Amino acid sequence: MCRMDPIYIIHVLIAVFGLFGWILSPRIHGPFCGAIVMHWLTNKNQCVLSGDYEDDNGFTKELLEYVGIPWPEEKLAQNAIPYILIGIPMIISVVLANI
Repeated sequence: MCRMDPIYIIHVLIAVFGLFGWILSPRIHGPFCGAIVMHWLTNKNQCVLSGDYEDDNGFTKELLEYVGIPWPEEKLAQNAIPYILIGIPMIISVVLANI
């Protein structure tokens, strides 16, 4: 997982901001997460930066396995996990931005 090519590093930074950006700036993070979801929906669940993966969730699978979380075999769970991982932080941002 420790690839050092620039595209991969950018993708990791985007993923980290997607998960934890609500801590820094919920007003920027919420729309950012929404843009990520729209990007996935308009590109068949695949990010342009991680287009080298054969399946739709290769980067998410790789990150979860890196931190010790096994990838589920059920297709429904595989499809839902990326949206849950970006949706929960997005909701946190919306709530914090409106406080």
